[in-house]
Amino acid sequence: MSYEKTLASRVKLLRERHDLLQAEVAEGVKLSTSTYSNIETGYAKSTKLKTVIAFADFYGVTTDFLLGRTDKTLDKYGTLIIDPHS
Repeated sequence: MSYEKTLASRVKLLRERHDLLQAEVAEGVKLSTSTYSNIETGYAKSTKLKTVIAFADFYGVTTDFLLGRTDKTLDKYGTLIIDPHS
């Protein structure tokens, strides 16, 4: 799986686990809702490093988890997150 597809599935997983709307996450990471939607659905052709870091900071996870270099991580609340799709 490409890193863009992995990033898409991981940000969606995290958003749903935190019971947030796309617009709420987009605001939190300083993106337009349409840009966020393109990332989450995998339509973004490339995502800037600063955006990946913003997602990691927002959710309190590692960039390695977001990019698929590891399948497990702890979020900012200490909850173990495991991607069930990996």
